[in-house]
Amino acid sequence: MINLIWKHKESLIQIPVKYSKSVDSEHFTGGKLICNECESELKQIYECVNCGKQYRIGEIEKREDRETGVVYNVNDKKAFLSMEIDKDIKVEKEIPVSDVLKFIEIFNGNHYEIYNNDGKVKGVITKIYKWLSVKNMALLVTFGYKEKERGGVILATGNKLILSEFRDYKLIRERKQEGIEAVEDKELTHILKAITEDVTAEKYMEFLHMVAEGKKIEVKKEEKKEEVVVADFLEV
Repeated sequence: MINLIWKHKESLIQIPVKYSKSVDSEHFTGGKLICNECESELKQIYECVNCGKQYRIGEIEKREDRETGVVYNVNDKKAFLSMEIDKDIKVEKEIPVSDVLKFIEIFNGNHYEIYNNDGKVKGVITKIYKWLSVKNMALLVTFGYKEKERGGVILATGNKLILSEFRDYKLIRERKQEGIEAVEDKELTHILKAITEDVTAEKYMEFLHMVAEGKKIEVKKEEKKEEVVVADFLEV
């Protein structure tokens, strides 16, 4: 179970949570490729240029890195990247909701609802929602999802506790308009750069070095974490 960990001054909240996509994809689904003759569904086939062996998507287990030439198993790569990230949602900084608009460019469009309706945890989630709403605050966080470390912000929306994901701060382009006086919050910018930095490439190169050296990729068992630690500062 993923934990939400929030250290507020001398207090601590650590509770198990779940999160799932809060927004559906577009309604229009488009079409699919079919045979010109009989109009049956087509299957995409990959054929080896050497031996002629044919594969469908999902059947190919090996890849070759373009730059280094290292051959690796895709499942080993996924296992390595997964065990190298911390999946817990960790609060890095509390900020006023008004500051969120200052960095709207780094929102990548992925929004998740944080929830847990089990036992006393349900009440803690509602208290967090109420605290953020009454205080007009948001929480900058880091979390791991699908073999990647990510940054985001937790907000109390109209009726949900939402985790909105960020893209890497370095992807923001330079301003083209002249004459605009920049109003930059250096402390906020610094932490946004830190929590959104994409280190996937570095982790990938570490994995390739291990493969090249013949080291075995061993998946570590997740340690059981202490759950349901609640602070009283949420009472508002």
